Amino acid sequence: MPERAEGDQRERNTQAKAQVQLEALQARAGMAEKLLANTRQLLATRNEEARASEREVMEAKRARAAAESLRREIESLLRTHENHIKDLETARAAMTERNASLTDSLKQRLLPSGYDE
Repeated sequence: MPERAEGDQRERNTQAKAQVQLEALQARAGMAEKLLANTRQLLATRNEEARASEREVMEAKRARAAAESLRREIESLLRTHENHIKDLETARAAMTERNASLTDSLKQRLLPSGYDE
């Protein structure tokens, strides 16, 4: 019987050891599950942040394209106005010259032929 008692004791020790190992494995598995859940949550958060950043980038690109279009339009209008100003200046110079010519012609007619100013 002492052998049987010794065998039973060994069996209880083995079972106790196995139970401790099982509890340790369950604890590690629980921690691994928590870590996995946290990692999944972090990944989901990072994915949402990446999508938000992509939306911001696309919005910035659209705004930049609109600003570039507006800049080109303003530059075109500026060139048009500059050309118009040049045309007006040329016309003004021609009118000033024509005015001087007409003034000289009128003076020639109004002055008697013997007088010079």
